[in-house]
Amino acid sequence: MKLWMSAESEGDVGDDVFYVRKIIEPLINKNLEGVDINEEYEKWAFLAVTFSEGRLLHYPEIVRRSIKNKVLEFRLHIDHFKFKNTDRRGQLNLTFDALERSILLMGKLKISIKTQEILRAILKKSKDDCDSILDNP
Repeated sequence: MKLWMSAESEGDVGDDVFYVRKIIEPLINKNLEGVDINEEYEKWAFLAVTFSEGRLLHYPEIVRRSIKNKVLEFRLHIDHFKFKNTDRRGQLNLTFDALERSILLMGKLKISIKTQEILRAILKKSKDDCDSILDNP
């Protein structure tokens, strides 16, 4: 399985959302390399939706799968106000929290608990790696 990240965001946080994605996505994919995940899905698609409250009404959260395309898709909200008003570490943590939610929601898509535990461990390792990068620039 490989993580693919994208975003729908307000212009005032667009650059920050892009920066966070460019740190997190390769870390998680590096940690996914060589891990045997016994599922039929090849892609974990995560779209961070970072809009102000008024615009969120038009962007509901989406959790779905495509058996044909072998994709698990998650379009999850990240609080715009919190994201905009925190530092880089806070922005990364908000995004990791949303990715954690996507793993929890995988149960609704019939993903095994074992796979969820593996992904949760990879997410934790990736977060630790990210913290090391921030602590030692």
